[in-house]
Formats: sequence, C-alpha cells, structure tokens
Amino acid sequence: MSRSCYTPWRTALRLRSRSTAYYSTCSRPNVSLSPDQQPPIAYHFLNTPIPYDIGLQLQEDIVDARTEWRSRRKAVAGTETTQDGQGDVVLLLEHTPTYTTGRRDLALTSADTHPEQAKILYSGAEFHQTKRGGQVTYHGLGQLVGYPILDLGSNGMSLASIGIQIRHRITSHGFAINVTIEPIPWFDLVTACGLNDVRATSLQGVLTGRRRSKRDEKPLEPVLAVDKVATDLMPFFGEKFNRRMVPLQRIVASENSEDTAHGIWLRVWNLIRGAETEARSRLGSVELPRRPKQGM
Repeated sequence: MSRSCYTPWRTALRLRSRSTAYYSTCSRPNVSLSPDQQPPIAYHFLNTPIPYDIGLQLQEDIVDARTEWRSRRKAVAGTETTQDGQGDVVLLLEHTPTYTTGRRDLALTSADTHPEQAKILYSGAEFHQTKRGGQVTYHGLGQLVGYPILDLGSNGMSLASIGIQIRHRITSHGFAINVTIEPIPWFDLVTACGLNDVRATSLQGVLTGRRRSKRDEKPLEPVLAVDKVATDLMPFFGEKFNRRMVPLQRIVASENSEDTAHGIWLRVWNLIRGAETEARSRLGSVELPRRPKQGM
C-alpha cells in the first residue's frame, strides 16, 4: 500500500465510525495501568479464507481453552490474577462467502425458513445461524473480519457491540470492514441488518467513488489489501484498549517455556494453526466465487 493510500483509508474509517452509531463499540480500558504493565493483546491474520463454521469453532475452542486456563490459575492462586489478560487475541481473516443471522432473527424464525435465505439460495454462499447479536449480514472475500477474544474482567472493561457474544466474560464474534468492493454485490442481495434504507459500501468505494462494478463490466481491481488494512488497524485497537498489540507468532517465539503464561499463548497458536490447516484441506483447489451467481 502506498503512503498516499494509507492516510485516506484511515480517515474514511474514522468518518464512517463517527456517522454510523450502530456499528460502534464502546469500551472502558484500564487506564490505571500503562500498556507495559499489562499483558499484550496478540493478533494474527489467517492467510487462508476461513469457512464460517471453522472460524466459529476456532473461537469457541479458544474461549474454552482460556476459561480452563483461568480456572487452573485461580485454583493455584486462590483468587483471580492480574494475568487473566494473557491469551487475549484478535483473529483477523476473510471468510468464504457466507450469510449469517443473529439472535434477533432467530427469535422470529429458523434459518431454514428465513426470508433472506430464499434470496441467496443459488448465489454460491452458505447461510448460518449464530449466537451473535443483530440480523442478517454477509462475510466474504474482500472483507476484513476481526474476532476479539478478550477477557473483559482482567481490564475492568465494559464492552457493547453489535455482533459480540460474551461467554464466561470472554468475548467472541466481532466486527467486519468491507475493504474492497467485492462484498457489495453480495450485500445487495439481502436487507443487511434489517435496514431497508441503508446500503453497504467499502473503503475502496469511499476512496474511489465507485460503490461497485457494473454488472456487464470486469470487476474493479482492489486498491487496498485486506491483510495490510488488518495490520494497520491494530494500533488503533490497542489505543482504544490501552494495551500493546503484538503479532501472536512473535509472542510464541519469544516466550520462555517456563513462564506460566506460555502455555495459554502456545495453546491459542496451535488452535489457530489447526483451523488454517483444516480450511486449506477443505478448500483444496476450489476457486471461490468472487461474485454471486445470481444478481450479477
């Protein structure tokens, strides 16, 4: 990414977050401690597109591993410890084409009879029920998805966000940012988030003034790389939570194996690598659709 592209996409993201309240996340970081006095938040970008069910299972496995580790630590120490933030990680990835629906929709219907599902039956995308908040949305190539798996209790934080689930005070599910225009035709097939008067856009669309490719033209080339946007976003995330953001691989490589925290970092790393391996095995040489098969 060139320097000229770097500043505008960050500005566009700030402007959109200010004007779109229902995408906002509110947190109260522990400002009594400096970032150096707290465990870092690790992050990792998964280079393989991840099927939604594999990503969901990965989140659940990490939450379970962290809950078990915290319980063992508490049993040894006799109380909660300041190391509960060890193992905090943000998963950054692209999903294979998938529509998901949250608890708000599931209270009314099942995924088998969901009216939005009928619109996408032949699009080439999957449809999944989830336990997150909110209604129907899309995830796919060209969209950055972030899953913060954070122990809120360790930082005295309160967090409320559409798309977040909290189990055993550890968050899962998360946020999504359309980086390229590729997700837009998929969004146009449904009423995303139940908002009839709102249309999805992307960072590329904001920067170029082109919301999507025309139906009869070659798809526009991406001007931003999802992995680069993911990495550039992390310092802002750390600033919001008053924590250092460190690549997970670096933490695993530098941790002393005798450190009590090393086990949880290594466990999280191995779970992520297992999910990436499973995704590569399932996808094989399959070429993922970059446009929906209907509504093109």
